[in-house]
Order: sequence, then structure tokens, then C-alpha cells
Amino acid sequence: MPIVNEFSIAGTVLMVVVTGEVNTAEELEHNTTLVLQHMLKVGCTRVLADDRNLKIDVNTLDIFKAASKDAESIREMPAEKFGVILPPELAEDAKFYENVAHNRGFRIRFFFDQEEARCWIHE
Repeated sequence: MPIVNEFSIAGTVLMVVVTGEVNTAEELEHNTTLVLQHMLKVGCTRVLADDRNLKIDVNTLDIFKAASKDAESIREMPAEKFGVILPPELAEDAKFYENVAHNRGFRIRFFFDQEEARCWIHE
């Protein structure tokens, strides 16, 4: 099942609802690139992606590769904040991705509660 992004805008925040299935680092990287391109196109500086309905089935190496590549991609972007809402069962993978990304300068934050994420993105 391909990845589908539904975009909406709330002020300077690009809201994205992501559905589908991800099985490789390349698919993760490609979707991040699409979201960042759309952010530039619409002039937003913050992104909040709701990935709770995205089936993610990748291994640790894929997570490492995707986080590294995404960090490289975002260096060219004016993103102030990038948040992602995930289901709680992905907490361990999210923490690993977040650490890899942060070590490379990409300040992404993962949430497991939608309200907490919405408050953070608008701070």
C-alpha cells in the first residue's frame, strides 16, 4: 500500500496525516522529502505529521539510514519545528531515530499524544 499524505495548514504549521505502509529506509526518506518540499511550497516553517495510521515495518539499520538522510535533507530547509505523532508501540524506534537525527542537527520530536504534540508545535 503506497504512502498517502493529506496536507492542511494551520497558520505557519503544515499539518500532515500520513497513511499507508513503509518497509524501507528509502520509503521513509522519500516521504520526508515530499513533506519538506510541500512545506517550502506553502511557506510554512513548522510541520506536525500524524503517522498513527502509517504501518511502519523497518529494521534498526533502516531507521539509522532514514534519520541520517533526513537530517541531511532538512539542513537546507527553514523548518523551525518538526513533530511526529506515532502509536506508543513505536516508542523505542522513535527514540533511536530521534537520537540519530539530533546528533546530526535535525531537531525532530516524536509524540504519542496528539494534544501534547499540538500544544508543542504552536509554542
